[in-house]
Amino acid sequence: MEIKIEHQPTQEHLHNLGVFIWDIWEKEISKFPWTYDSQETCYFECR
Repeated sequence: MEIKIEHQPTQEHLHNLGVFIWDIWEKEISKFPWTYDSQETCYFECR
């Protein structure tokens, strides 16, 4: 599965995806094995 990186998506694009109502997942810095069984979309906000 490929990873697509999108820099500075427009507010309209994020709105169309429904990003603003997605759950926020927070996690302390860690390493763990992770696999995806299906396609997922995530956006990271740098603070």
